[in-house]
Amino acid sequence: PFIPFLSESIYRNLKTQDNLPSVHLCKFPTYHEQTRDVELEEAMAAIQKAVSLGHALRKEVKLKVRQPLLKATLISKDQKTLERLEKNKHLIEEELNVKKVEFAKDESAFVKLFAKPNFPRLGKRLGSKMNKVKAAMEAFSSKELEDILSLDKLFVLNIDGEEIEFSKEDIEVRREVKEGLVATTESDMTLALDTELTEELIMEALAREIVNKVNTMRRDQNFNVTDRIHLSMKASDKVKKSFEHHKDYIQGEVL
Repeated sequence: PFIPFLSESIYRNLKTQDNLPSVHLCKFPTYHEQTRDVELEEAMAAIQKAVSLGHALRKEVKLKVRQPLLKATLISKDQKTLERLEKNKHLIEEELNVKKVEFAKDESAFVKLFAKPNFPRLGKRLGSKMNKVKAAMEAFSSKELEDILSLDKLFVLNIDGEEIEFSKEDIEVRREVKEGLVATTESDMTLALDTELTEELIMEALAREIVNKVNTMRRDQNFNVTDRIHLSMKASDKVKKSFEHHKDYIQGEVL
């Protein structure tokens, strides 16, 4: 557990104020390095990033998490990242409320790359040539940009007959989701959602809404978690249909 600490000077100042509790000073605990699972930490960091992208994308397209979706696709050129995500895809499916998660290395179907010069790094060096360098870098194809990112070597641009060398630190490569797709990207990871809503998915979302509303009423009326209830509803035909299809789930969730 996290153990907060204060410097002695801050502690003395706090103690002079009224109505403040006592604060015990203690050192941070030391951890045992041999018991640390770095692979697990990095895997969970990748999962958290994927889930965060998914929630942000749902919010962007106004799809509640209670609405199940058919599929999410995670794209990364890093094979290790993909392996970590695939091993734990059940966590991603549950957190994003999707029926399945697929994985891919080729992001070209979802994302296009574009580039611009690293202005703070190149400004003084290029001077009046900056605009032409900018135009040349913006004209790079996705394949050229991928090569620049993957190969740790200099590349050359011919500007007014002069060959100028650049390193990959001299260029900023960004990823942009292609028009018409529901996807988002951050650094080396892209997530795309299948947002087509079938009748079955809509019915399941309604069942989750029923559960949410009834459990809110349980809480507002101070029921214990284990109390069982009798439930009656007046509802539209659509809601009735959802209840009939998901009766066992709803009754189990609301007791």
